[in-house]
Amino acid sequence: MPDIYTITLFAHSWTRWAVLLAALGLGAASVFGWQRQSPWTTAHDRLHLTFVGLVDIQVTLGLALYFGLSPLSQAFLANPAETMGIRELRFFGLEHITMMALALVTAHLGRMRVRRLDDARRHRAATISVAVFLLLVVFAVPWPFSLAPRPWFRI
Repeated sequence: MPDIYTITLFAHSWTRWAVLLAALGLGAASVFGWQRQSPWTTAHDRLHLTFVGLVDIQVTLGLALYFGLSPLSQAFLANPAETMGIRELRFFGLEHITMMALALVTAHLGRMRVRRLDDARRHRAATISVAVFLLLVVFAVPWPFSLAPRPWFRI
């Protein structure tokens, strides 16, 4: 039977795909809305809220791993100065969490900004915030081809 670490890691691994799909969906809808100068609809707002909600779930799972469950982050946190030279520990102990924290802030600031703007500028603001979010995430996810490789799909 899997332990809580394995279950949380599995959920964190699979939730990234939901986050990426929501980001791509919101990004595409926002780009088209911006180009066509169409109004910001309830559907756009729901998609944006879904995206931010999924980001929050993903970050919650990641924080559970980082601050209690993951042996990698625990090894890093036990002695950061010594483990900075170990690529995998530095990635998960410092780089991954820092970039993902920035991505979280970007998603929430984008949501706040979109809610405060008029219809004419909402699509542009959403497009920019999603683009910055995706840029951060692409560099922070441990892809199979990255310096700290992980599988595409954890099973």
